Amino acid sequence: MATAKEALWESGHDESVEVNQRALIDKVLARYSGEFTVFRELLQNSSDAASKRVEIHFETEAYLAHKNSENGEGPSGEWKLPDLKTTKVHQWSFKND
Repeated sequence: MATAKEALWESGHDESVEVNQRALIDKVLARYSGEFTVFRELLQNSSDAASKRVEIHFETEAYLAHKNSENGEGPSGEWKLPDLKTTKVHQWSFKND
């Protein structure tokens, strides 16, 4: 005798699911409207997943331009760290294990 779950899978059929991406993005942005809330959530998710390592990279437009014009490895040599209180972040990336 089939279990209820097996019976459901046998009688069911596949359907495509469509997502309104614009509405989803708006909802996410509204939920994480605080300046650093999204980073707290990412760190909490990493902790819940038992990640041992987390990286957040904040990159300025100047850094990215220099990185793209060189060998793709980022600034080297005489690269000067910008004023972190006034320089705008152009892009950030997050990764964990």
